[in-house]
Amino acid sequence: MKKRLLFFYLIALTPLAKAQIDPALAAQLQQVLNTKVSSAGDHGVSAHLILQNGQTWSGTAGVNGQNLPITDSTVFITASISKLNIATLLLLLQEDGLIDLDDTWHKYLPTLNVAFDTNITIRQLLNHTSGIRDYLEVPANAHYVTSNFSTFYTPKYILENIISAVPDFAAGTNFNYSNSNYLLAAYIAEAATPNALKDELRTRVWNPAGMKHTYYGVYEPIPDRRAGVWWNFGSGLTNYSNQSDTSMLSFGYGTDNVVTCPTDLAKLVHALLNNQLLNAQSMNEMLTFVSQSFSHWVAGYGLGMHHLIGQTVDTLLGHDGKFCNQSDVFHSEMCGFTLATMTNTETAWTGIYNPMYDVLRNYFQCNAVPVANFYASPRTACTGATIIFKDSSTNIRPTSWNWSFPGGTLTGGTSVTDSMPKVTYATPGTYPVSYTATAAGGSNSITKSAYITINSNVASYNTAFTEGFETAGLPNADWSLSNSAGLDWAVTSIGAASGSKSVYIDNFSNAAGNVSSFTSTPFDISGFSSPTFTFKLAYQQKTSGGADKLRVLTSTDCGNTWIARWAKSGSALATVTPPSPVPFFPGTAQFISNTVNIIGVTGSHNVRFKFEFTADPSAPGNYIFVDDINISDAVGVQINETHTGWNIYPNPASDKVNITSAQSMDEINIRDVLGRLVYTSRPNDKSISVTIDKEGLYFVSLRTGQQTTSKKLIVKH
Repeated sequence: MKKRLLFFYLIALTPLAKAQIDPALAAQLQQVLNTKVSSAGDHGVSAHLILQNGQTWSGTAGVNGQNLPITDSTVFITASISKLNIATLLLLLQEDGLIDLDDTWHKYLPTLNVAFDTNITIRQLLNHTSGIRDYLEVPANAHYVTSNFSTFYTPKYILENIISAVPDFAAGTNFNYSNSNYLLAAYIAEAATPNALKDELRTRVWNPAGMKHTYYGVYEPIPDRRAGVWWNFGSGLTNYSNQSDTSMLSFGYGTDNVVTCPTDLAKLVHALLNNQLLNAQSMNEMLTFVSQSFSHWVAGYGLGMHHLIGQTVDTLLGHDGKFCNQSDVFHSEMCGFTLATMTNTETAWTGIYNPMYDVLRNYFQCNAVPVANFYASPRTACTGATIIFKDSSTNIRPTSWNWSFPGGTLTGGTSVTDSMPKVTYATPGTYPVSYTATAAGGSNSITKSAYITINSNVASYNTAFTEGFETAGLPNADWSLSNSAGLDWAVTSIGAASGSKSVYIDNFSNAAGNVSSFTSTPFDISGFSSPTFTFKLAYQQKTSGGADKLRVLTSTDCGNTWIARWAKSGSALATVTPPSPVPFFPGTAQFISNTVNIIGVTGSHNVRFKFEFTADPSAPGNYIFVDDINISDAVGVQINETHTGWNIYPNPASDKVNITSAQSMDEINIRDVLGRLVYTSRPNDKSISVTIDKEGLYFVSLRTGQQTTSKKLIVKH
């Protein structure tokens, strides 16, 4: 694991030490807490503030479930702020190469007995676009908590027996805040590492952020004083403080069960938004907000972080939670402070946070001129798609807005003077956006060049397609290029699977960690009954520990989102062994055919394919070559039944089938009628036996040398 910079904070240890801010301001903040206990129905409350200059303040009021005073270290159930912890952990795991957010959940939990779409990605879980229904918002499910408070629910049991198998929508097509997403995401995080989830959270998130009173509820002892629980599980507000919290916490695994105090919550958000915990790329991913979340959920949601619901004056980033206890932690971009509040009683949403925020905003005189900034969602889209722009200026909230969208057309009744305009683009290309933010003290402007990418929603091809790179360089009408820091793909005659050319990356001269892609024009494969995608690859590692990576991805929304369909790295990527320290120039026989499972895009009228190569982040490896890309319909596979060089018997078969050949067999692939690969092997032998479990019609392809032929196989049990 990478060594990470520890971010140390001043921790309030005594009443004198915590009064580091102006005593007049501290008195106003404390009065808010006192009022919440005396007249708003809260039994016990706590808050922590970190100012932009590093000063801190903590305040408490009321009692816990045992009638003991709430202290700075009294811990509450964070509820949905648990999601921020899980999202941060998964981004850190991605930074360390242990997962990829564009991997599917099924890759890490293949034996989980659920009916969720197996193509749902971890990213779609974290930004609530998976379509999986929310199990905690089903009123009838409250009995799981209240029928026996000592019941321990495993995440596997909840996933397989409680969460609905019927989706709210197809994955990636909409937004719906769902606790089910984070329960599954947390379960993936635990499956992806050799350690318990509590240990990964403490090592990677809580310790580096300086969090001293944070626990993974029900999975480890909690030595600190507990706040208690006054909650309404359907029978009115009830004191559950003397009940076991086993059912409450285990039922909220990964989504609601982190236990902590406001001091630690403020540290977490302060560390994140001051770039002390995640790298720049990860923070950019965390703060990429789903466009539908603004209209369907109001606040705008990224990866475990959202805006404060209902806040229009300031940009406030963080998370809130409401399950057993209520919590809010948000960072003000206008004034630079981070504030966390918690209560042990179910009362009004943001009932403590908002009045404390108002005190702070009235006290501080933030800069009167905004620093203009904005973001768009999505930044890549089809022609005609609606793109939402949103102000994210800092220092002070603008009072007026003025936008410029060259090449774009305003839609949805919005104008250039709105804070959140909606724009469409009719022509493919890249477009700049300019924005001026104005407040009482003056104006500030920003222009982002080539900020919006618009792709055509009209497919270039609707029939089978073959690319051998024999007649054109890159980029061309069918393929576009992009890279992050180093060399890009190029046509070469150094080696080829067929003909005289292929595409390659001179990875010997590449920048470590560089990401290079070539992306196809759109295809209409709606007429394909069983679409197939194959390509040939040649690669040799430079060293045995080399971690070069190649992925093939698809997009059905003009490149806004991508789903990985095929991925290999390190030794699994190699077609030639052993590693070699000299540049790899492949012969024809060193290219190996690969099949990408694209059943998930069957019926698409607009699908793009992307080859994405990531150089080893430590040091670049060897040359890599791709050739003979084929997109076709498996139903139309040409079958050579008269070829006498090899044989399948018995045919029809009951389950076991024998394949023999006069020549040594280099590669065998067996597909079903939907084009799905059910068996693959490189036997390097003249005979092999294969067992097929299911009845049906299959296509068996055999490669010997440079010749590939296919035959039908019928299996009847």
